[in-house]
Amino acid sequence: MSATFELERFAWEDGAFEVAGRWRADSARGLGRARLVVEVDGRRRRIGAQGGKQASAAPEGADWRARFQCARRPERLGPAELEVGGDLVIDLPKPELPDKEPVLGPPPPDVRGAEALLEQLRSERAELEAAAKRLAQQREAAEAAAKRLAEERSAAEAAARASQERTERLARDVAEGVAKDVAERVVRESAPPPPPPRPVPVAARADSPPPIAPRFATDTPRREAIREALSRPREPKGVLPLHEPGHQRELAYALAGLIVILVAVLLVLLL
Repeated sequence: MSATFELERFAWEDGAFEVAGRWRADSARGLGRARLVVEVDGRRRRIGAQGGKQASAAPEGADWRARFQCARRPERLGPAELEVGGDLVIDLPKPELPDKEPVLGPPPPDVRGAEALLEQLRSERAELEAAAKRLAQQREAAEAAAKRLAEERSAAEAAARASQERTERLARDVAEGVAKDVAERVVRESAPPPPPPRPVPVAARADSPPPIAPRFATDTPRREAIREALSRPREPKGVLPLHEPGHQRELAYALAGLIVILVAVLLVLLL
């Protein structure tokens, strides 16, 4: 005897396919165990009813509901059939699928303590601004100090240059003065002594006897040359005659140059 099935619901929900409807037959009888054959994500599966629930039919219709486990929500579904007993097959439409659960974003931030956090951020900002202000003041002070140091250094260098110039000028003046004094002294000391004054002849009195004539009254040129050579002062051998003006100037210049060189060497050693 055949039986018919009036489908009321076929859907996937809460990890299982659920089939609900009414079985009718000419007389009340049991139909046997039910199995669901369905294509899930390209794979054909045969799933038995949970609890081994069997189907039964009646002339006035018998309500029937069964669940077939499928833990994961299918993405793609194909044809489905309901096998009851050994020879009864009922074609089923595609099951209903619930909408996908929306992907939840990150949980909203915890607003508790937001005011305290905001106050802390404000305090930290004020501290940073104060630190930046202090750094700016310290930078200005450092720049001012560097400027003063540069000015003082320039003034010290200028004073040192002026002092060095004064020292060199004074040394040069002293050297020139000493050389001049030495030259004048050398010239003065090397000048020949003035000739002795000649005796003034006294007029012979009328009553005085006539002067006695020398034994050799007549002078020859040779006698005059000998007398002049004997009257000239003797000079050391190998020494320039100091009574000549040209030799005196040369000696003075040589002494002055020697003094200038000595003063320059002393200045170099002192500076």
